[in-house]
Amino acid sequence: MEVTVVVAAYNHAGLLRKALDSVAAQTLEQVALVVTDDASRDGSAEVATAWLAETGRAARTVFHEHNAGICRTFNEALALVRTPFYTVMSADDRMLPDRLAVQVELLRSAGPDAVAAYSDAWLIDEHGRRTGGRFSDSYRFAGRAMPEGPIFGELCHGNWIPAPSVLLRTSAVRDVGGYDESLSFEDYDLWLRLSRRHHFVLAPEPLVEYRVSAGQATAGLSASMTMGVDLTRARVKNLGIDRDADRVILDEAEGKLRHAYLSGVAAATLAPALRTVARHRPTPATLALATASSLRVPGHLLGRRRTRGAR
Repeated sequence: MEVTVVVAAYNHAGLLRKALDSVAAQTLEQVALVVTDDASRDGSAEVATAWLAETGRAARTVFHEHNAGICRTFNEALALVRTPFYTVMSADDRMLPDRLAVQVELLRSAGPDAVAAYSDAWLIDEHGRRTGGRFSDSYRFAGRAMPEGPIFGELCHGNWIPAPSVLLRTSAVRDVGGYDESLSFEDYDLWLRLSRRHHFVLAPEPLVEYRVSAGQATAGLSASMTMGVDLTRARVKNLGIDRDADRVILDEAEGKLRHAYLSGVAAATLAPALRTVARHRPTPATLALATASSLRVPGHLLGRRRTRGAR
């Protein structure tokens, strides 16, 4: 077998069968399957078990009794992969039938320096109907081809790659350490680490369908803050690779980490990133924040001092 598909479920009971059906419909033969469920409350694991029994499909499973988080779940799935290539797809998304065949050929043709093949994605609504839009429509590459090759510098500006579209070279992911379990998301941090030394290749047409739901647009403030902090932390880990990228990362990180700290995000969470920023841009402000966070001074206390000082 050449490819393993990891289908990741979390409260996707009503959508999981469609995702699994799209794996079964692949034109590439001999596709290995791993199904994960991170303690869903809606019976997703039971739906997966029933589908496997009905179809007779062989699969390895990672079913959690307690929520472990997406990155730990994916590391467990990665440990089960025995093929040169693999992909992870959320159970609310779907693959087009030739997706794996196209991307395996892309990676084979591109050679060992290419570690990931990706594509754009068709957007689908909560009912599985295409909206007419593409994933790229919301990003700066709308209307033109997304980049390929050495894309590290571009990625430092932000993530435009639809996660379910990416086929990965298994050995490369293991070489960079898999998924960072301290983060609340799995994809962008991995793309950055892989693209430091390797190339990404792009399929010319969308190969997956990416579901957009109302819930995605109404995430709470706490979840939004966590995501913003983790995106910044992921970028800061890549300082020192490229001078131009460093400037982009530092300009963004300095303000966002300060705001997060003064807004009450735990000092222990932010201290490593703040220290890294201070090493690369040792201004009085960055050094003060790095010192305070390392000493575990609550950020709201710093905010009060600044307010009193302004008076």
